Amino acid sequence: MTPMEKTVISAGLVILALIEFFTAMYLFGNKGAKPLARAALAAHRIIGYIFLIWFIWVVWIGVDLLARLSESGTGWQFHGPRFYHAFLAIVLLLILILKIAFVRFYKNYRLNAKWMGFVLVVGTITVWLIAGWFYLISVGTIVTD
Repeated sequence: MTPMEKTVISAGLVILALIEFFTAMYLFGNKGAKPLARAALAAHRIIGYIFLIWFIWVVWIGVDLLARLSESGTGWQFHGPRFYHAFLAIVLLLILILKIAFVRFYKNYRLNAKWMGFVLVVGTITVWLIAGWFYLISVGTIVTD
């Protein structure tokens, strides 16, 4: 998979995160009656599960890439930007799973789901921007002979 394909796939994840953010803001951002509250909640739930599956797919692509790079005989070494990118992605995946568990099973912690959703959106965009920055730096510094 080329870096551009990975960027487009990850951009889809960012778009899903932003849709999740705006549906949550519609539901919880303002007080008062909301005529589309049930539809927005259903959309938030469905898109959230799509986001989970998509996120697992993106993390799998990244972990597979790191495993292939570390096993190749090219002398590749694990370094900072890749580590932080992978670490943040796995932490976000754990927060997402925990958020779903709070909403579905542990109702006493449901209030924490709101800030977890915000952390997920900001974290997803941050990881995506780190990857984009790293891609642009690496493309600009590739030396071909």
